This record gives sequence, structure tokens and C-alpha cells, in this order.
Amino acid sequence: MTPDTLDLNGKVAVITGSGKETGIGACIASTLSRNGAFVVINYVSHASASRATGVAESIREQGGKATVVQADVSTPEGSKELVKKTLDVFGTGNIDIIVNNAAGGTPHGALQATRDSLDTIFSTIVYAPIFLLQAAVPHMPRGSRIINIGSIASKLGMASTAIYGAAKTAQDSLTYSLAMELGRSRGITVNTVSPGPVVGPDDKSGGKAGNDR
Repeated sequence: MTPDTLDLNGKVAVITGSGKETGIGACIASTLSRNGAFVVINYVSHASASRATGVAESIREQGGKATVVQADVSTPEGSKELVKKTLDVFGTGNIDIIVNNAAGGTPHGALQATRDSLDTIFSTIVYAPIFLLQAAVPHMPRGSRIINIGSIASKLGMASTAIYGAAKTAQDSLTYSLAMELGRSRGITVNTVSPGPVVGPDDKSGGKAGNDR
């Protein structure tokens, strides 16, 4: 694999929602691996199992190190399981990079929201990063990195993505607070990257703002 400009040799990176080959998460995993990181491909749905395996196999074929872990990071138990399996598989005590990419649900307006749709969107975008960091931060050394995948939907106020945008705005606020909390206490850097509309894993016709589980 030809590296870019980063030196991530030996670093362990967990990328949530990275189990679909054309998704943002899979592309991030491939890039981190290309620069030397050991990557964890995470997915939650049984329907994504073969695709997640394919993402990991593609990385290995290019000379990288990747493993696949099915875990629902929107729950404390799932996040703990993801961290435990990561440490066990790579035989390490450290996790150096976490990319909170997972997002569930379908973007919709506020008037179309139901309790279930609200829970699905907020649990993956807001709750999941909190639960995962609670499990992972004790294993993250100084100099580690946390990257939250945000969205321009948090700034544009688009009617068609009201709930998704609200969840991403909450995630932005969480980033600011975590950067202070973890930066000062543990030397961990926290940032948000906010892409615009992209062609999603199952979208053949046009762009959409979002990422996958």
C-alpha cells in the first residue's frame, strides 16, 4: 500500500459504521490503513456482515491489517464489546484513534418524526460516541485522536433533515466540550469533520448527507 503523508505505523484505529464498501467509514478505514494503522471495521446489522468482511479483505489484500467487529455502539454493552475485541484481536492495551462515523435512521422533517425515529437517529449520532468513549478513553494514551464525522446539515437548517441536523448539532457541541475535557485531562485531541452531501453506500442516483452503520 502506498502511504499518504501520515505515519500511523502500529496505531490502532476504530471506525464505527465502516462496514459498507462505498461508505465514508470504509474510505476512512482504508486511508488510515494505507498509512500504517491497524483498523477495526465496525458494523451492527447482520445484513452488512458480508460487506464488512469485504471491506476488511480489501484492506488486507493491499497489505494492511484489519479486523471486523459486529457491535451496536449505541448501547454501553456494545461499545464495551467493541473495545474489548479490539484490544484482544490486536494484542494491545491501547486504542489510538476513534472515528465516530456511525449514523442510523432516515433523515426527515420534524413533523414526520416519531419516537422510534428520534431514538434511532440520536442513539447512533449522540449516544454512541459517548458510550464508546466511556469504554475506550481509559485505553487511549496521550496524543490519541477522536474524530467525529459531522455534517453541514448541522449548520444549514434544512427542513428535510431537521432531526438528523439537530443530532449532528448536538454532536458538534459534544466535540467542543470533549476537546476541553479530554484535551486538558488526558492530552487527547477531539475534532469534527463535516462533509457535505455524498453518494451513500446504497445510493446510485445522487448525493445525500449521511454516513452508515
